[in-house]
Amino acid sequence: MPARSTRVYVVKQDAEQVGLAFAVPPWWDVERLFEANANRRIALPDGREVLLLDWTCILDFDLKTGKRAWDVPEREAEGCETQDQREALLDVVQEAEWFVIEQERVWIVPEQPRPGCDVFQEPPWWSSC
Repeated sequence: MPARSTRVYVVKQDAEQVGLAFAVPPWWDVERLFEANANRRIALPDGREVLLLDWTCILDFDLKTGKRAWDVPEREAEGCETQDQREALLDVVQEAEWFVIEQERVWIVPEQPRPGCDVFQEPPWWSSC
């Protein structure tokens, strides 16, 4: 029987207040992101669609800096404000394990529990079949 590990991530209602959500950045090409990850789309009961993506789908790892770097479909964006926004947001997403993305909003799901997100290792009431 193969080994398996189940983790449950619960993003709470206060996620936005504690910095685990942000508006889709203007340089992201969200349409291309949804097209490229069509197999990761989830239809919500209210009709909206979201993407559930692990961090490797929109970030890369830069060996020189030892940090994650953006690797997301982009559109033309102008101005130094955009570069400042990119860098500030990149600092925020360094701890992300998962992203929940809708057309106008992004939620960060961190690797470890913190305010706004709980992480459980296979709840004891689940069967170990």
